[in-house]
Amino acid sequence: MTRRQFLKKSKKALKDTSHLLVMVIEITGKEDKGKISPREVDEKWEIIRQEIESIFAGYEKIKPPSKCISFYRRILNILVDFQEMVTYKKEYLRADDLNNEEIEKKRHKTSQQMEILWSDFKTLNEEVTTQLSKK
Repeated sequence: MTRRQFLKKSKKALKDTSHLLVMVIEITGKEDKGKISPREVDEKWEIIRQEIESIFAGYEKIKPPSKCISFYRRILNILVDFQEMVTYKKEYLRADDLNNEEIEKKRHKTSQQMEILWSDFKTLNEEVTTQLSKK
């Protein structure tokens, strides 16, 4: 695989992931405002989790050139972090034994995780775009 082919596949994986990140923001906003039922929230989180798994599985199979290993690992790490955040969110949403204070703490934790993930994602996306624009 050439460097350019790798960067194109990386860009596609990041583009697919960005769509899911936007979905997370939309779901979280609706959830915070009470405009979505808990059942719908759970279904949407499950769809996102499955999509992340699919993106990860497809991306994991590619063989990057040796000069691109760090990009490859960073993208895999972002996908793993995203999946862990979604799984954490789903687990606490399903927990029946949490009081409002515990739910708020966990919601705050996922918000912080999301901010970090979004920042890392944007940085990596910009780096891949820059590398792609070089000849």
